[in-house]
Amino acid sequence: MPGSIENVKTKGYHDPDSRYMMIDESTDPSEPTQDHALDSEENKALLARLQDWWNRERQVQAENRIQMATDADFYDGLQWSEEDIQELRDRGQAPLVFNKIKQTVDWIIGTEKRTKVDFNAFPRKESDVETASRKTKLLKYLSDVNKTVFHRSLAFSDSVKVGVGWLEDGIHNDETDELIFSRCESWRNMWYDSLGVERDLSDSRYLFRSKWTDLDYAVASFPDRKEELEESAVSHNLYGTDEDEEFYYSMIYQQTDDQGRVVGRRSYFDDAFNADNRRERVRLVECWYRKPESVKIMRGDMQFDGNIYDENDETMNKAATEEIVSLHDSLVQRMWCAIFAGTHLLQNIRSPYKHNRFPFTPVWGYRRSRDNAPYGAVRNARDPQEDMNKRASKALFILSTNQIIADKNAVEDWDEAIDEASRPDGVIKLANSLVKFEMNTDRQLAEEHIMLMQRDDDYVMSGAGVTGENLGSETNAASGKAILAKQNEGSVVTAELFDNLRYAVQLQGEITLSLAEQFIVDRKEIRIVGERGNMNFLAMNEPEIDPVTGEVSYINDITATKADFVVDSQDFRESIRVAMFEQMMDMIGKMPGDVGLQLLDMVFELTDFPGKDEMVSRIRKINGMSAPDERETPEEKAERESREEEMRAEKELDQRDKQSVIEEREASTEDKKASALSRKVSALKAAMEAGDLAASNPEIAEAADEVLKDIGYVPVSEEEPVSV
Repeated sequence: MPGSIENVKTKGYHDPDSRYMMIDESTDPSEPTQDHALDSEENKALLARLQDWWNRERQVQAENRIQMATDADFYDGLQWSEEDIQELRDRGQAPLVFNKIKQTVDWIIGTEKRTKVDFNAFPRKESDVETASRKTKLLKYLSDVNKTVFHRSLAFSDSVKVGVGWLEDGIHNDETDELIFSRCESWRNMWYDSLGVERDLSDSRYLFRSKWTDLDYAVASFPDRKEELEESAVSHNLYGTDEDEEFYYSMIYQQTDDQGRVVGRRSYFDDAFNADNRRERVRLVECWYRKPESVKIMRGDMQFDGNIYDENDETMNKAATEEIVSLHDSLVQRMWCAIFAGTHLLQNIRSPYKHNRFPFTPVWGYRRSRDNAPYGAVRNARDPQEDMNKRASKALFILSTNQIIADKNAVEDWDEAIDEASRPDGVIKLANSLVKFEMNTDRQLAEEHIMLMQRDDDYVMSGAGVTGENLGSETNAASGKAILAKQNEGSVVTAELFDNLRYAVQLQGEITLSLAEQFIVDRKEIRIVGERGNMNFLAMNEPEIDPVTGEVSYINDITATKADFVVDSQDFRESIRVAMFEQMMDMIGKMPGDVGLQLLDMVFELTDFPGKDEMVSRIRKINGMSAPDERETPEEKAERESREEEMRAEKELDQRDKQSVIEEREASTEDKKASALSRKVSALKAAMEAGDLAASNPEIAEAADEVLKDIGYVPVSEEEPVSV
């Protein structure tokens, strides 16, 4: 339903003709009509309580919401009040705007847009690993079709500008759309429990959303409350505003038309124009509130542990009957949803969501410590921004005007003299040179204003945590380390904004996962698009009929198990990641090749290169490393074991080659020793034969000794003994 509230499916549609008050002839008007269940005394008391909460929050938050609206105006360049603009024009000054706030805020918003946020659904049991993997892919598919990334950026933009943005997750009424939706909701439509302090709203009692809706749309949604809606309708002019805070600042004036309907007057146009552009609208107020109830909590099986027992749920009944879980009485805060318009209750139902949370997730900016009121990066920059605009206007006025100090009768025609004095080439002729006529052209004061403007400029950026180094502008930091330190300084100041965003993504992911586990019960096939554009299709909740028993079971049933959502994101400080990448690359370049290769995949994970995942995957195939905390698939495990077997075979072969070389060297040494020994044995034998010959012929022995001495022979008795 365009422009209205959609998070709870409405029931009981009536015939369309009843929307136009057509008379049902089958009904006797004289018969008394039965009172509507929503008009019971109990529901009237409930409505009174909801309206009391609603009015209290509008009063408590009115002052800060006016400031939030002003913050948004400053970002949009609306930085002068109507009174100041008129006063400047009366003085002849120009209401100049040098919007440094927008440039500063856009850097913070742009940093978020360039940040990649990733997440996974982790199983609670080892047997659910494959199902959890499918849930991760399902959540990424839902993120794609719902354009969650863009809605999250819009909510973060609101948090930076005004202090809080809102994300909504629920179920579509229109079954032709994707069942689960995620979108951004304007902060102007939301009112939170001002007594709650927790960022996840876990200690908040209620949360309001209000929207102005055309009467015919409202009647289509709640046809059984048509008369009540018509009574609550207001004729609004087409160009009016619906700022709720104006009510508490006495800025709304109302009158009734000739039919007794309230006509809101919120327009710059005259009444004659408004009379032709009125449209009947009704303000629907949606309240999600917690109500204490005694329930039964399920304990035991991890799938149901901590859930509220629902006797209408077949799986819960089966688990309780088979004593898989035990039931325990407990007092809990159950979530309810009520919708009212004016003084009439339109709906009051228990929340259809099992997560028992508000379907809205806040993205906080900063929060004021005295009352937890939100504010953004604009708030503390408004004063220097306003001062800079006023000084710019004054400086321009001083530089473009000439002040005349003269006697009353110095010139005959003062209008002509003023015109001439305003001209850069003007000449004023005096009839009497003795009278006083001076032109004050002192420009020194303009320079002082310009100097103070520069200080305002610096404070606007530094106060928001954005330095010149972050913006890439010229800086007085000379060294690379000094520039990095300045960039780190800006990133630290804005760290709270990004930390709050990451926390909001975690909370939103838990809600979306719970919705998927609760409502995606039919067979569903989703398309998964990889980083390189390749498409894969994944099926879940596939029915399978047992041919013997005929019972229907489901393959890859995502509703049968529970998983946990875990968000992970790259460092928001891009400049620091780039510096880390360069430093790591330089470090591994000085390491031995095999050591550097083992670290290369971790270094490339610091980059934002296109196709980075594929690059890291190929590096890990080369160095044999796996992603940290990543569970291997059977195919990856087989490939790893095969690669390890090949590496072991290569290592064993290398060891054998080395052993063979050693054995060859040892064999060569033994051969040399054996050859030397053989020669000595042969020489000894020859010597013994010569000795026998010398013994029988002494004269030959003496001649032989002389010959041996001449060739350098040393007698055996003078050498070391040779062992055989």
